[in-house]
Amino acid sequence: MNKKLLALSLAAILAAPSAFAATGSDNQTVTVTVPEVALLNIVDATEDLSLAIPGAAGDNFTPTTATTDYKISANTESGGTKKRKIDVSVTGTIPTGGTLTITPLATGITGATPAAKTLTGANPTASDLITGIGNVANTVTDGITYSFGPTSPTEMIGYTASPTTITVTYTLSVDS
Repeated sequence: MNKKLLALSLAAILAAPSAFAATGSDNQTVTVTVPEVALLNIVDATEDLSLAIPGAAGDNFTPTTATTDYKISANTESGGTKKRKIDVSVTGTIPTGGTLTITPLATGITGATPAAKTLTGANPTASDLITGIGNVANTVTDGITYSFGPTSPTEMIGYTASPTTITVTYTLSVDS
C-alpha cells in the first residue's frame, strides 16, 4: 500500500509542476513615431514638344506628345480623413492658338482620381491634376502625358522666333 501511495504521490507531483511554479507579468511601452512624407519627383527634367511643318496648304499642325514617369511617396494623418492632391501650374506663355494638355495616370495609387488639364494663354491658373491620394510609395510609368497642338483644327498656332520655354510646376499638398 505504501508503494501505491508513493507512486500516486510521485505521479501527482510530476503531472502538476505548474502548481508549484511562481507566476507574474509585466508591461513595456513602445513609442512609434511616423514622420509626415510628401515627396514628388517628375523623372525627366525636360520634354520637347516641337511641331512639324504641315505637309500641304490647308493642313494644320499635328499635335505632338511626350510622356514621362513620376515617383510619389506620401502619407496622410493616421486616422484622419484628409487625402493629398497634386496641383499643376504653368509659368510662361503658351503660343497663341496652341493648347498644352497634361494627362496624368494614377496607376497603383488607390482611391486617386486623375483629371486631364487643358491649358492655353499666359500663366494659366493652377488646378488639381490628381486628387484623393492616400498612403502611397510608387513609381508611375508613363504617368504624365503632354500634348501640344492647335486649339482649333482651322486655326494655326502663332509661330515663335525661338523655342518658347514653359515651366510646368507640380505641387503635392493636402487636399482640403
